[in-house]
Amino acid sequence: MKRPASIKTNMNSSLTTPNFYIGNNDTVLHFYTYYKTERNYDYGYVEISTNNGSTWTQLTSFTDSSLTWIRYQTRLSYPVGTAVKLRFRFYSDASLLREGWFVDDININNGLEIHEELTLKPEITAEISSVLPNPFIRSVMITYALPNERHVKITVYDIAGKLVKTLVDQKVKAGKYNLVWDGVDGQGRRLPSGVYFTKIDLGKSKVVKKVILIR
Repeated sequence: MKRPASIKTNMNSSLTTPNFYIGNNDTVLHFYTYYKTERNYDYGYVEISTNNGSTWTQLTSFTDSSLTWIRYQTRLSYPVGTAVKLRFRFYSDASLLREGWFVDDININNGLEIHEELTLKPEITAEISSVLPNPFIRSVMITYALPNERHVKITVYDIAGKLVKTLVDQKVKAGKYNLVWDGVDGQGRRLPSGVYFTKIDLGKSKVVKKVILIR
C-alpha cells in the first residue's frame, strides 16, 4: 500500500514510476485506491509524462471519500513504443486534514497478456514540511525540500513586522534541509518571549508561519 507522504497541510508531494513502454493500443493502467480528503480542496492526481518528467498531463483526480477501496482503470492511448512514466501527486490546502490518499497494486496490461507491476519512488517537490517545535524554548527547526537548485530566502519578523533575522538568502541545491533558528536576532542578541513570524520563500512555494518563543 502506497501513499505520497505523511499527510500535512500545504502539501504538494508525489511518487513516480520508472519509465515503461506502450505495448499497443490496448495498453491499460489499473490500480486500487482509497481516499478520504476535504472535498474540492484536497486532491490526489494521476499524471503521465512522455518526456521523462519534463511536463505532465493529468489522467484523473480524486477528492472527497471513496468509502472503501475501489479499482480504477484507464486506457493509455499513446503510440506503440512511447516511453512514459506515471506520477501520483497529492495536494492539500492549509485547512482541514483527513486520512489522505492511498494507492496499491499499480499494474500495466499491454493487451498481449503481459502484465507489469510498477514500483513507485519518491519525487522531491518544493515543500515546506514543518516548523517545529512550536512553541519553542531554545530553538525551532524549519524543514523544507527542493526538487532542483533555486534561490531560497527565509527570514524572521517580530509581531510589529520588523525584520529581526535573515536565516538564509542564497541559491540552494536540490535536496532536503533542516534549518535551525535559535531565537536570536541578526546581531546575536537573545530575543524576548513573544510571537514571531518565519517567512519562507522557496520560489513558487511561499508561506508565513507563526512561532512562539518562550523564555
